[in-house]
Amino acid sequence: MLGLLLVGSVSVTGCPNAGESQVLSVSGTGFVGGVVYLDVDGNRLPTSTDQGLANVGVRLVVAGTRDTVVKASSDANGTFVFGSVPVGRYTVVVPDEALFGDTI
Repeated sequence: MLGLLLVGSVSVTGCPNAGESQVLSVSGTGFVGGVVYLDVDGNRLPTSTDQGLANVGVRLVVAGTRDTVVKASSDANGTFVFGSVPVGRYTVVVPDEALFGDTI
């Protein structure tokens, strides 16, 4: 079973000219990161028995679309990070388990 643990942070700044315009804008960026791992014990949580998966392609997609914002690959420990992500709703996409064949 393929597992995915996600963490993230977004920094948001306020409008410096409040009242000057009727348009509200939100600017800021943050990061989305996580770990792709083989869930050896099947508990859907990363534990010491689980193994991080290296070189797994991970995509950050605008929620509700197929529009990829950025791509990354997991490192030797299964960790990945997308930096400078604009404020918004996203989905993290990893390959289907079937792509790993008999290795799982």
